[in-house]
Amino acid sequence: MPINPVLDQLAEAACDCRPVVVAEYASLLDQLRLVPDPRDRRGIRHALASILAVAAAAVLAGARSFTAIGEWIADAPVQVQAALEVRRDPMIGAHRPPHEATIRRLLEVVDADLFDAILNTWLTGRLRTQAENAPKTSSTTSATSPTAKTTPKPAPATHPAT
Repeated sequence: MPINPVLDQLAEAACDCRPVVVAEYASLLDQLRLVPDPRDRRGIRHALASILAVAAAAVLAGARSFTAIGEWIADAPVQVQAALEVRRDPMIGAHRPPHEATIRRLLEVVDADLFDAILNTWLTGRLRTQAENAPKTSSTTSATSPTAKTTPKPAPATHPAT
């Protein structure tokens, strides 16, 4: 089953960004805590912000279906699961990520407009930070100038779960 329109838009926007690093998930979670939880309080195992962050992170990493999102988080390293605040089983201490069906059901009932607005704000902030941190080129030094120094480009950041 394909992902919902909000995550589909996120997948398109992901092409313009560098891969997400684990430290960036905290700011995403902070913003996703603003989304009201439509579920009954009884029986909640996973925090809403965590499930929404898992879905967003998986889509940014290339997941294009609910099944792929579930598989992505199940296979994600412990550091990624911890950064996304995936629930820990109190008996064994291991992370217990949400199942694909849980993610799908929640994304069907969550406030899609608010979720979309939060994701757009977060991505815009990432793009702004990325642009501000980009190496500045000097207009006085030409690349063909004999005095121009060539510095190797840094390797692109990789997603920790890939």
